[in-house]
Amino acid sequence: MAERTRPGAVFQGLVAMASLVVIVAGLKAASDIILPTLFSAFLAILGVPLVRFLHQRLRVPHVVGIPVVVLLFAAGLVGITALIAQTVRGFTADIGQYEPQINALLQDVLTHADRFGLKLDASVAREILQPELMMGVLSQTLNALIVVLSRLLIVLVTMTFILFEATELELKFRAAFGTEARPAGPFTDTTGQVQRYLMIKSVASAATGLLITVGCSLIGL
Repeated sequence: MAERTRPGAVFQGLVAMASLVVIVAGLKAASDIILPTLFSAFLAILGVPLVRFLHQRLRVPHVVGIPVVVLLFAAGLVGITALIAQTVRGFTADIGQYEPQINALLQDVLTHADRFGLKLDASVAREILQPELMMGVLSQTLNALIVVLSRLLIVLVTMTFILFEATELELKFRAAFGTEARPAGPFTDTTGQVQRYLMIKSVASAATGLLITVGCSLIGL
């Protein structure tokens, strides 16, 4: 019996591998559409609580509240991109001034590490802390944001449709299954989990940024 079923198992494995190759190739070919759609869904998850707040607390209808939320997100994306672009330009203009400060700070770190018996390779540390390398990271981040902004219209339109569907989902469930019916399932659970994760992540990132700011102030950076 095992010998009879073995060819079938091999065939199923080959079909699964071929299907995986087709799926990966399809995702790669459709990346220009999939990435903006996923980003739109992510922004919509962030925007659902704001839409509900406007509707439930301020009595703003969804027809007005959703465009307001979408415009707020658009302004935020444009503002973040402009801030990063300004930072990159300023860093590029003053890159010659940062290099001596970085080298002096690195020398202090190496001196303190040597006192505690830690042997650090100065050449490796200098290579990691090169201003040109930092500039490359900032440039890559800016380029990624510019790509997102170049598809901003598609992202905002998709986000608007998702928000309208999300806000009307409960009404559709009640119309189909009764007044006590509420939407449940993977979408609702995922939305709540993502929102909780982002809340925790925001608090942790804010605390990390505060500690880094205090540390930089103490060392005079």
